[in-house]
Amino acid sequence: MKLDFALEVANYPKSSPKSQNVWLSASRLRLNASKMQLMWLGSTQLLDKITCQDVLVLGTCVAFSDTARNLGVVTDSELSLAVHVSTVCRSSYSKLRQL
Repeated sequence: MKLDFALEVANYPKSSPKSQNVWLSASRLRLNASKMQLMWLGSTQLLDKITCQDVLVLGTCVAFSDTARNLGVVTDSELSLAVHVSTVCRSSYSKLRQL
């Protein structure tokens, strides 16, 4: 996806929470905006060009994060596993110290 298109989507005029709820209900989905995480994916050079800091979803302002945990795997915005490896090592050392 091109950076211009991604920025256009992020800066798109915010639709009303009511219309978002209607779409989600029609798709049999329910969104918990307080637990939602958004993350830009791309190279360091592309991520530096992004100026959008947050998005309004269902009346809740959701900020972008650098890392996200999904099914136990921690990914960062560059899709490197450095954060995941350090998290697993930290957890492993903690378990070893308990022995």
